[in-house]
Amino acid sequence: MDECATTYRRFVDGGLHTLFVVGEIDLFERDRFCAEITTTLAAARNGVLLDLTGVTFVDSAGIHSLLWARDQAAAGGLHLRVTMPDGVVGRVLSLTGVAPLLGDDHPSPRDAETAPSRA
Repeated sequence: MDECATTYRRFVDGGLHTLFVVGEIDLFERDRFCAEITTTLAAARNGVLLDLTGVTFVDSAGIHSLLWARDQAAAGGLHLRVTMPDGVVGRVLSLTGVAPLLGDDHPSPRDAETAPSRA
């Protein structure tokens, strides 16, 4: 088993900190995910965008970690926006009722391409 299969990349644009997650958020990745979130939140001043479009698997520990991230951001007075993944992970987060709790206000790139124009 490759213990470092999940990767994290941070990007800052105009004060908005983005954390890209690629791979799995599960029991084995929980501590590392929480450490990455903690570091990103500590550096942010204008909010954090958590991009989950590269997440391929999430289990109950991963769901708990996502809700923990939301709570940590709120405790620090920051807004955590989430770009939801497509496919199975997106469906799991929707069916479990977690997507709305994460403030699914930032569509995935594919959703943005197919969304009707608001002109």
